[in-house]
Amino acid sequence: RKEFPIKLRASLHEGNVLCANLNVGVDYFGSTVNRSAKIQKYADSMEIATTEEDWQKLREKFPSLNARPVIHDERLGVDVR
Repeated sequence: RKEFPIKLRASLHEGNVLCANLNVGVDYFGSTVNRSAKIQKYADSMEIATTEEDWQKLREKFPSLNARPVIHDERLGVDVR
């Protein structure tokens, strides 16, 4: 809708998760979900933030992807793109 433009940002992190079927639907829990949520702050609108480790895997499969320089998150102890 042009009168309400939505600009999304997302984060991506690979790993194991816990899945629970709750009254409102399926939900996911665990350190993978938490890390993905915490690195999302590094993405601007229309961008995806991911760890450097996961970026290297994506880059192999999608060589035309572009990325910003690495940002190190001290609290999480990971590099983010």
